[in-house]
Amino acid sequence: MKHKRFTNFYTWFLEREEKEKELLLNEGLTKSFPVDILIKDISRRYAKIEYDQKNGNFFVDEIPLKHKEALKRKLDSYGYFIGDEQIDDKDPSIFSALVEPKFPTEIPFSYLHDKIKYCYHITSDKYIEKIKKIGLIPKESNREFYQTSGNRIYFLISDDPKNDIPLLKNMILSDDKRKFILKQPKKYYLLRINFHELNNDIVFYRDPRLIPDGPFKGQGIFTLRNISPDKIEFLGEV
Repeated sequence: MKHKRFTNFYTWFLEREEKEKELLLNEGLTKSFPVDILIKDISRRYAKIEYDQKNGNFFVDEIPLKHKEALKRKLDSYGYFIGDEQIDDKDPSIFSALVEPKFPTEIPFSYLHDKIKYCYHITSDKYIEKIKKIGLIPKESNREFYQTSGNRIYFLISDDPKNDIPLLKNMILSDDKRKFILKQPKKYYLLRINFHELNNDIVFYRDPRLIPDGPFKGQGIFTLRNISPDKIEFLGEV
């Protein structure tokens, strides 16, 4: 099967989540509680909860706006936050929330090194020369399809980059048309990182927003660490 190796990532990830039911509470909350514990608690007040175990997305629907701050405090106590929200079209007094963990599950470097090998990053002509000089530096993203909490660098991992890179570029183009009405970037460039070239102290995490969907088979990951220019392959315009 063409994508068998990459799809095994999800099996591995879910098995790892099950093994990590123990909580780390040393010196404050350093890991999000297991999602089933959180759902059991908040379902007493909010009946419309959807958790998709396959991709990790967790939605709470029909939340009264007046409960928003109380929900945020509850989520915070479990190590979660509202990653995105949408006001109901018919009733502006309620909203839906995408709930995400503050402390996403780490992807072991050995797995990326041995099973995945490469990750990809698309950037525009606005940043390419700076990246060539100082590398990739974590920053806050405001793209709709990436998690947005904190300074991060986002990458794509894929078993079929020829399929997924153009699709990711189209997502970025669509997002940039929305944000840059007058100064939209003219060119985009593809960068590649070889995990074999990185030190194993650079930690990567799974991003719950950029996930396989329809023809897109890739998965988003991110790191909080700098990537120096000598570790980056500049593959040209994409």
